[in-house]
Order: sequence, then structure tokens, then C-alpha cells
Amino acid sequence: MGMCVKFRNFRALLLLALLAHFAVSGTAQAAEVDNFTTSGLTEIDSTPLLNRLFNDELDALIAQWTGVADPVPFTLAYIQAIDRTPVLNRITRRFIEAGGKIQTVSKPVIYADSPCYTSATLWVRPLAGIIFLNGIPVGTDKVGHFHDGGSAIFRKVYFDHKSLNEVLGWAARAEHGLLGYEVANVYSNADLAANYEGFRFYRGLFFRDEQTGQAPILSVVDGKVVKNREVDLADYVTSYWNEAMNPSRTSACMERHFMKVLPTRCDQFFAHPEWYLPRGEKALELRYENLRFRPSSRFRMDHICTPEASGAGR
Repeated sequence: MGMCVKFRNFRALLLLALLAHFAVSGTAQAAEVDNFTTSGLTEIDSTPLLNRLFNDELDALIAQWTGVADPVPFTLAYIQAIDRTPVLNRITRRFIEAGGKIQTVSKPVIYADSPCYTSATLWVRPLAGIIFLNGIPVGTDKVGHFHDGGSAIFRKVYFDHKSLNEVLGWAARAEHGLLGYEVANVYSNADLAANYEGFRFYRGLFFRDEQTGQAPILSVVDGKVVKNREVDLADYVTSYWNEAMNPSRTSACMERHFMKVLPTRCDQFFAHPEWYLPRGEKALELRYENLRFRPSSRFRMDHICTPEASGAGR
């Protein structure tokens, strides 16, 4: 019993330390995203903007590259260039300049009035905003996972020479640990999907895609890096980046809260079912079969809502 108390106290102190760090640093990603509450959202395609950001950085690096035209050093340099810019922190400014906005859902959000441990993280780490990529509403945090998680997997596979299966296991353990469940009581399958797609993107700069057969974005010709085609995030953003289409595994307390609150969102589901239902689900299941998802399909809105519930939440 004494050891259990000490362990719980240690976890509580660790959580407080992490929350304090997030509160003062201003650099941490948002804690969660609410893909279940869609009231007030407008479909504005952000894909061209993000494509331009990633292509601009890639074009600049190709133009100034004087190193060996080798896939791994060049890709690592591209990752570092994105880190330095930093491209991802310019999303809001560039999107606003283009006449758009990163959207927030109308309150109350799905976590409102939750008695659960998860809601404590929202005090210092606000919900992620929503952008539409490839016609899918996703949290801005998923773009961070695409780069940060994807580049971390790439480094471990191509620089540290780990097997991809081993690294995917590491990513799942991290999501279960301090990057996910241990702090926020949320094991996000969507985070794992975005991480993996980021890896596919960085691997696909020079290597043919093993799943789709798509040709690489870059080639080495006469000792120089040559761009074959433009970066298009639509090749990587799937329905499983969305946490309503690919629900997270959460604590028992949060599950009870979801089962109470989700039926009140049925009017939003019936108004925009395309914002809740995954596209090409069978293909996605094969695409992500090695990612250690912890499925929670009972929280899918098509499982929660029936035609008779169309007036729920009004």
C-alpha cells in the first residue's frame, strides 16, 4: 500500500511539473482536439496553404544545397530547416494573410463539465483549433504530429537504423506514456496515424512509397537533388487524423462522460455526416494495421446516433 501511495504521489507531482512547464513555455502542442463538436465550423480548404509552406522550404533547401546528394542527410537537413523556420508556427499568420482562419468550435466543447482527470490539462493547454485538410476537419495539433512524430520515426529508422516495426512500437509506448495517456488519459489513435503519415512523407522524398507505389518527390540526377513533383499533403491526410472518425481510447471516467454527451451532438452529425464518417475505411485499416491502434468505435457518431435521434441536443 505504501508503495502505491508513493507512486500515485510521484505521478501527481510529475503531472503538476508538466502542467507548469506547459503553462510557462508556450511551445507545447495543444492538449486535445474536439472533432465531435462542429457547430459553427465552415469548410475552408487549408491544403494549398500548407502545401505552399512545405514546398517553399523544400525549394529553398534544394537551391542552396551544397552537401552530398544523399537521401538521408538531405532529408535530415529539410527536417532541420522546418524546425528552424519554424514552418508550423507560421500556420496561423499565413492562413490569416490568405484570408482564412483557424477555427474553434462553438462552446460547450466535448470536454466541458467533465469530472474527469483529463479536463485538468485544459486549464493550461487549450484545445487545438480546427483546419480542413483534404476535406477533413483535423486539429492543428495533427500537423505538429505529422512533422514532429514523422521526423522522429524517420530519424530512428534511417539514422539510428532501427526497424520500422520496432519504432512503431516505440511510438505506441510514447502515446501510452507521457505524450498521451499517462498525462491526459487519452490514447490518441489519430496522433499515431498523423505520426506515421509524417514518416511516409519524409521517407517519400527519395523513396517510392511501399504501400501506394507512388514515385518519390525528389531524385538525384548528376549529383544534384532534383524535384520531380510538388508536395501535396492530400497524399497523407486521411480520415483517421480525425478523432471523431478514429476515436481515442480514454479512461473509464471519460468514456462515461462521452456516452452522456455525444448523443447531444447528433444534430451536428446529421447536418454534416461527412465530417464524422471515415472515407475508405477498409483501405485505412490495412494502411495502419501495424500502428498499435486501440479502437474505440463505440464512440463513432454513426454508432451513437440513429435517425430517431435526429432531434437530440436541440
